[in-house]
Amino acid sequence: MTTEDREVVLRREETGMRPALWHAMLTGGLDGRIVSFTQDVVHLAEGEEA
Repeated sequence: MTTEDREVVLRREETGMRPALWHAMLTGGLDGRIVSFTQDVVHLAEGEEA
């Protein structure tokens, strides 16, 4: 799901990712902010302006 606010919601079941990969997916970094991160859903948003 995407919104006009430049956000994305990922659902693990829909991506087909196994739990280990799901929990490690952001280890390479992120340009933005994490709104929520659970075992089933990750909600990411554009970073806040300084």
